[in-house]
Amino acid sequence: MLAIVLIPHIQRDVSKSYPEGYGIEIEPWLVNLIQTKRVNGFRGFILTLTLKYNLPLVIMY
Repeated sequence: MLAIVLIPHIQRDVSKSYPEGYGIEIEPWLVNLIQTKRVNGFRGFILTLTLKYNLPLVIMY
């Protein structure tokens, strides 16, 4: 569920790194949450998230 909410933000940041012709789409089921950490220790709800995107292997002949 968290990945679905974050997809537009991830897509925006990825589109800054690649030319427009690539058309990279981020799929929510390929996003893994690696770590969550509270910024101020135990107080507050500001979190730092570490995500990993598993790119599928595509072989074109």
